Amino acid sequence: MMMETSKKWEAGGKVLVILGATGTGKTKVAIEVAQALRDRHGISCEVINCDVLQCYSGSPIVTNKATPEEQRGVRHHLIGFADPRKDFTTQEYRIEAQGVLEDLRKRNVLPILCGGSDYYAKALLSRHFDLSQVTTAPGTAPGDGGGGGEDEDDDALESNEAPPSRPDADGADLEDKYKQLQEVDPISAAWLHPNNTRRIRRYLDIYETTGVPASELFKRQRVASKTKGSTLLYHCCVFFLDADDSVLAPHLRARVGAMIERGMEEELTDLYARCHPDTERGIFQAIGVKEFRHVFSPGQAEEAGREDRGSGEMIEEGVEEMKKNTIRLAKRQRRRVQRWVSDQAIGCSTVDMTGVIRSKLEASSGNEDAGRSRQAIWKEEVMDRVLPRVESFLTKRSAATEGETAPAEAGEETNWRTYQCSVCNGRVFRGPLEWESHRNSRAHRKRMSKLRKQNKPAACTLVEAFLPDINRSVFSLSTKSSNKQQQG
Repeated sequence: MMMETSKKWEAGGKVLVILGATGTGKTKVAIEVAQALRDRHGISCEVINCDVLQCYSGSPIVTNKATPEEQRGVRHHLIGFADPRKDFTTQEYRIEAQGVLEDLRKRNVLPILCGGSDYYAKALLSRHFDLSQVTTAPGTAPGDGGGGGEDEDDDALESNEAPPSRPDADGADLEDKYKQLQEVDPISAAWLHPNNTRRIRRYLDIYETTGVPASELFKRQRVASKTKGSTLLYHCCVFFLDADDSVLAPHLRARVGAMIERGMEEELTDLYARCHPDTERGIFQAIGVKEFRHVFSPGQAEEAGREDRGSGEMIEEGVEEMKKNTIRLAKRQRRRVQRWVSDQAIGCSTVDMTGVIRSKLEASSGNEDAGRSRQAIWKEEVMDRVLPRVESFLTKRSAATEGETAPAEAGEETNWRTYQCSVCNGRVFRGPLEWESHRNSRAHRKRMSKLRKQNKPAACTLVEAFLPDINRSVFSLSTKSSNKQQQG
């Protein structure tokens, strides 16, 4: 899709945001989008780093900084400038990043905010972001801290007193609670995972205390906030890059192994030597660094009770711990971004990177055909989906409320529901964004292609059955009684 030359594009107030789980290719997407916009439309783009680990100076391997060659002439900001011995706080990041955004606005350059530290993005973009909510300095856990944590109260109801906590219940009790929530607040039930114990109970407590469904209270507060502006300071186009855990986990393990081969051990040796004895804050609490403190920091091996082990064995233990922590981080990043965009009704497009990562794994194992198809998969499943959305975003006038919104924000609660795909083992998806992402995923399309080969084409059309009692659309293969159909 090409933008018509008659359409005027202005950078002022617009921000392209690329978030995602670690290892999903955020930097590459940002750089290729910037190149495409420059080459196709003459639009200048610059990248603002949104990864706390990459803010720290030095250690390019452990921080996974893009090399000058990988940046391909696209200017990057807020990379490699912070003291690795000190915590670089969310407030400090917000001040620095706002200065960069203002400079880009004056030069009519499109900012591309890119990284995995979603709480940095939240601090920079949120109109009503409260820095007092940040209970953990970002430097203490890069990619996992400072705002947006699992134990925070709901942002939309932060002025309400939180209900008393209750002990966890067994599975049967939780199922009963979820059914009760479906009866009194089906909209909230559609947003929540049935195993989200804390939220289910919180929303039931809200209803019992106020007599009003939580979804209605959220709606009222969103409407009230519109008189003060939207939840975002800028007009944003947000993407979240993700992949199936079955593919992402082995990719992350392989990436850690590659970092070791590139010289991460020597890099950590130098880092600990340069910064000793200040190795308790900043980058030293980060995944990829903290796992090796007992190896490289004097006296730490004795304190950890590992002085009788060789350095090689301790490094192997650190590598395994780093792999596990990285995989856990990817899952936390996914949960936090999903919570942020849903609670604040922020429009977000999920980009399924499963096919790209799988092809990379296959190519690394010696499959030449997989290597040759990587570029085709990248183009079809990533760039052909991202670029049209970006181009459409850039030709739109900024909405009065700033920022694209999810269906519930627009008052179309009836459009928000869960979706179940009977073709894919009954998997359930929360909201139209997750459903569309699944329908366009490689796994779903492969399954539909296989079914079409085994059956008549007419029998391989998805049909929808709406279950109003649980606010769910169930999609299955066509039958004679079907009256609403979708292609694959």
